[in-house]
Parts: sequence; structure tokens; C-alpha cells
Amino acid sequence: MNHEEFEALDTEEQAKVFRESSLKDKGELLMRSHHPERLTQSLSHEELYLVTKELDIEERGEVLRYANLPQLFFISDIECWSSDRLSGKGFLQWLETLQQADERRLFAWLVEMDYETVVAGFKKIVQVMKPDREYASDEMLGDKPFFTLDEQYYVCVEEENLITVRRAIELLFENHKGRYAAILEGIYEELDDVTEEEAYHKREIRMQDRGFPDLETAFRIYQPVSKEDFERFPKKNEGMAPGGRPSETHSPFPHYPALWAHERFFL
Repeated sequence: MNHEEFEALDTEEQAKVFRESSLKDKGELLMRSHHPERLTQSLSHEELYLVTKELDIEERGEVLRYANLPQLFFISDIECWSSDRLSGKGFLQWLETLQQADERRLFAWLVEMDYETVVAGFKKIVQVMKPDREYASDEMLGDKPFFTLDEQYYVCVEEENLITVRRAIELLFENHKGRYAAILEGIYEELDDVTEEEAYHKREIRMQDRGFPDLETAFRIYQPVSKEDFERFPKKNEGMAPGGRPSETHSPFPHYPALWAHERFFL
């Protein structure tokens, strides 16, 4: 089906075609649908992430404009981390992506994402200083590129990242001064390793809720198993009556209708 035919369909027909389409096609269809927000939020977090991976940065921002916050939390938990460490590059690219998507999405993410993740992410790309008001700030800042919104917190940031970082912090300053002050004070005061460790712990909880185990648990599958350990595993035919039928007194299997018959089916 070409794009013109899809656009001519009503809402329900578009939703049906969308559900049956490949991940690569879903991104294109989202942007041509009558209700992109409805279709975007109908996707699981994992599926939306895979859809966005098929798109370039501009199209990706267009799709994420319609995502809800839990979907954004999941994608940022993947994009902003490398193993168990927050990635400064990944965090910066995430801010850029949300800015291109919709500044309201960026502001909501900065406010609703856990404090430790936001602070630890900014710590990777900025330095915050609080010069004494009695002395010229340039004595402490030197030639570092910086900006200040309140003449209290001075944010030092690489020149190429200045626009992205400044706009993110401006959104907090303009719309939620309490969160702005907390984040800037956290960047200034909090210990790097402690903040990042707590951020990773909270990420682990969110990921485990989606069925993703932590690294230590995931690596257990590769641990060697001795013959004695293997023998201790329960046998598959345990709880089966003669003839391969589930025992009425004890069965480790779900009570599927397919198991009601005397003969074992192929499926």
C-alpha cells in the first residue's frame, strides 16, 4: 500500500494497517496517520524504540513528539547509558532529540525523570560554579565558555554543546524554578560516583519492570554447570501419568486445552 492510499483510509483502517506493518514502515505510517499520538502510544516501549532506530534524527524527533513519558523513560534508559555508566554523548544526543521533537516533551522529561539521572547526565557535559558576588566571576571562570541565567549559577559547557544545554536549562528556569535550582545545585554539590550509582539503581528498577534483568543476573546463563548441578534439575516428565498425559494429582504444566487429548499433538 502506498502512502496516498494509507492517508485515504479512515482511522480504524489505518490502525489495522499500522499493526500489521513492519517496524521500518511503522515510522513512515505514523507521520501520515490521522491520529499519530494514538498510534505511537499504542506501541510497547520496546517496539517504539525499535521503530525510532529505523529513522533519521529529524523523523525520530517527529515520532517522539507523540510518545508518552513512560515510553520516553524507557528509550532514554537505553540511549543515555553504556553498560552501567551514563554516557555524556548519549545524554547530550537525547537532549537534542527531545528538543527537535517538542520542547514540552523535553521539559516534561527533565521534570519527571528521577533527579539522580538528570544530575548525573548533566555532570558528564557541564560544570557549575558559584563565584562569590564580591569578586568578578571571570577571575574564577577564566576563558571557559559559560552562561548564567540568574548570576548565581554559572554553567560552563563546551562551545559546540552550548545551544543545546542552555535551552534545556532555560526551560527549567522559565517554567519550574524549584527544579532548576535543585538540578543546578545538584550538579554543583553532589558527588559524581554516588549520584551515578543511584541513577543506575533506579534505571535497573525500571528496566526490570520491563523484563530486562541486571547484568549480574543476565550473565548467570553463561555460568558453567557441573554434572551434579545438571542432575538436580527437575526432569521434564515429572508429574506425567503413563502414556504421556498430565497427572491429575500433580502437573507442572499449565492446564492448556491442547493437553486434554490422550494423543500428543504436534503443537
